[in-house]
Amino acid sequence: MLRLLSIEWQKIWTDTSFRVMMIVYTLLVPFIHYNLGSSSVNFNGMEMGLGTILSFPSVWEYSVYFASFLHYLLGFVIISNITREFTLQTVRQQVMDGLSRLEIVGSKWLFILVLGLWALFLVVISSLLLGFIYSESYSPLIESPLVLFTFFLQAIGYMSIAALIAFLVQRSGLSYILFLGGALLEWVFGGLVDRFILQPLGQTFSMGDFLPFGIIGNLVPRPFKDQLSNIGINLADPNLMGFGAATALIIGILFYLAYTRFNRMDL
Repeated sequence: MLRLLSIEWQKIWTDTSFRVMMIVYTLLVPFIHYNLGSSSVNFNGMEMGLGTILSFPSVWEYSVYFASFLHYLLGFVIISNITREFTLQTVRQQVMDGLSRLEIVGSKWLFILVLGLWALFLVVISSLLLGFIYSESYSPLIESPLVLFTFFLQAIGYMSIAALIAFLVQRSGLSYILFLGGALLEWVFGGLVDRFILQPLGQTFSMGDFLPFGIIGNLVPRPFKDQLSNIGINLADPNLMGFGAATALIIGILFYLAYTRFNRMDL
């Protein structure tokens, strides 16, 4: 495993686009969190400063939620990394040098794991800083570490989708479009099914709960539940264990599909 990570690191560190995107991501996470403290939201005509809810332990659900939008940027990093190797025919050289195709695909998912850990590290550091700034009391520091695990799993899930698209398409531009377009089309399709089929039938569940982007997206609950309930909007707590298990299954399927595609590819 360490050998594969070492090989992967030697390749990606020479990639300027990788360095640029990772620097942007690393700066955006604390930047977004810093601006949360000076921002406010309007609930039914009542202005509420976010600094009042960024104390321990509630800070975690807000910081994790807003940082989760940047998972798409990590997906771009994965697409850039994989498609660049096809363009430069690096994967062909690796096979000639003795790496198995399973090791090559596996190294990409190890890279995804490392990026997920980096995303988790950044959100933990930023959340701690926010909490120490806006909290009068530091006990309890966090109510449930599960929110951090689901954030990490969500990052792995989105990057796994991006990886499969990159292996299928092998072109960066089209892969970016399919990655974002797939999320948008799924959202539109799920919304139409909910509006014209499920709601008239009296169903309370959403079609998005059964689609890949929707399942992975539900891993990070939406914040402001208490504030929204005061104006008549009730958000049900998602089944994090269920969505977590489904996401783990999706990641395994995505890895299998990527390996199957790559194993059949004529390099």
